[in-house]
Amino acid sequence: MNFHSRLAAPLCLAAATAIAEPVLKPITLDDCVKMALEKNLDLRIARFSPQLSDLELGASYTDYLDPTYRFSANQAYNKSPSQNLPGQAVIQGAESWQEQYSTGVGGYLPTGMNYSLSGSVQRDSGTRFFPDGTPIDAGFTYSPSARVNVTQPLLKNFWIDRFRLTIELNKRTLKSSEQDVLNQAIQSLTAVANAYYELAAARENVTVQRKAVELAEEQLSQNKTRVSVGTMAQLDEKQAESQVASVRADLINAENAYRIAQNALKQLVSDDFASLSDFYFDPIGTLSAEPALLNKQDSWHKGLLARPDIIQAKLKLEKQHIQVRYQKNQVFPQLDLTGSYGVLGRDPSLSSAIGQVGDRNNPNFGIGLVLSYPLSNRSARNRLKESKLQAEQYLLQYKQLEQSVMIDIANGVGGAQSAFERVQATKAAEKYAELAYEAEKKKLENGKSTSFVVLQLQRDLTTARSNAIRAVADYNKALSGLYQSEGSTLDRFGVKVRTY
Repeated sequence: MNFHSRLAAPLCLAAATAIAEPVLKPITLDDCVKMALEKNLDLRIARFSPQLSDLELGASYTDYLDPTYRFSANQAYNKSPSQNLPGQAVIQGAESWQEQYSTGVGGYLPTGMNYSLSGSVQRDSGTRFFPDGTPIDAGFTYSPSARVNVTQPLLKNFWIDRFRLTIELNKRTLKSSEQDVLNQAIQSLTAVANAYYELAAARENVTVQRKAVELAEEQLSQNKTRVSVGTMAQLDEKQAESQVASVRADLINAENAYRIAQNALKQLVSDDFASLSDFYFDPIGTLSAEPALLNKQDSWHKGLLARPDIIQAKLKLEKQHIQVRYQKNQVFPQLDLTGSYGVLGRDPSLSSAIGQVGDRNNPNFGIGLVLSYPLSNRSARNRLKESKLQAEQYLLQYKQLEQSVMIDIANGVGGAQSAFERVQATKAAEKYAELAYEAEKKKLENGKSTSFVVLQLQRDLTTARSNAIRAVADYNKALSGLYQSEGSTLDRFGVKVRTY
């Protein structure tokens, strides 16, 4: 019975219909990486963060630089009665209509200047009444106008204001959220690599445990033969039967670990686990431990430049320095340069009135300075001190992170070196265990050893083989961890990650 039929057999006992054996799908680590870049759910979720940050940045530009259009229309009616004054003077009664239409745009320029461009047309009409009630129609009078107003900060809000502050902060937030995606990509691809190594190791361990069952069954058969001819005690046969049962249990555990490793890798490279249920990934080739060139100084250089969390810490510090610059500008007095220019027209004819505006016959303009300053200004000064202290705190946090990264990398380099040495040691142990088993087996055939010793050496050989596989897997995982600590995982795989 092959491995996959053994997996299906217990299920077949409980089911009325046979369960199809999973189809093996050969796959490389690069294949898994490509699948994860498109399908890994953690990575897909992380990609939303830059999109949201980009929209927030766009909104902050809109709030600041996009002009606002305005339009209004008003109509007013007023009626006053005639009034007799002492000396028989009479103020005639009147009624008036006034219509006004205005439009304009306004907003801010990158210098912080506030501007507004407006135009309006007002039409006046009405009637006056003599004391006897006789009306006199006053006719229409048109009063068009055009005007521009500007206010330019010269001290406070000149270098940076709240709008420009928000834009600069949101720019860094967008960059930081892109680093979130890269960090998630590094974590996900590291997890994919480790899961791939675990799957390959689990598959090879199944082979080792299967070989252990074959050796134990072979030894049991030989012991039964020897017991039947009287050259071996029945106790030795029972010991061999116990060994067979024990290694079969180990094989069951290895097969289950193989299934779990399959599911772990599938979860990391797919967003639809059910679609992968009909086949098993089959890593191409066998696990190997290729020696790596490890240089702690080089790894430190990479880590302190490329790690997303280091870049994010720098961006956090940049954002705080922008806050300091803003708060420093807020300490200055509010000194604004104001200016306005407009032209008017007035005529019973609308076209003539508009012509007056176009000819600028009736200009009016003005320029001035407006100064305001809180007498104590304690609030702005305290906020400046607070922002500077926060910047100092973030700088120390950045240095703390640098130190943690260096320690993490140093541990990773040391761990990879130790893991490679362990690979060499476990390979040697496997070789010697196999030689010891073969030698003791020959001694048993010549009647110079016991079945108990041979069975013990069988267990030692299986353990040594499993340890060798474990050591190779752990070495490859140690390298993955080191590359993650360096922030070089994406470069190692030769991939460019789409942040959104």
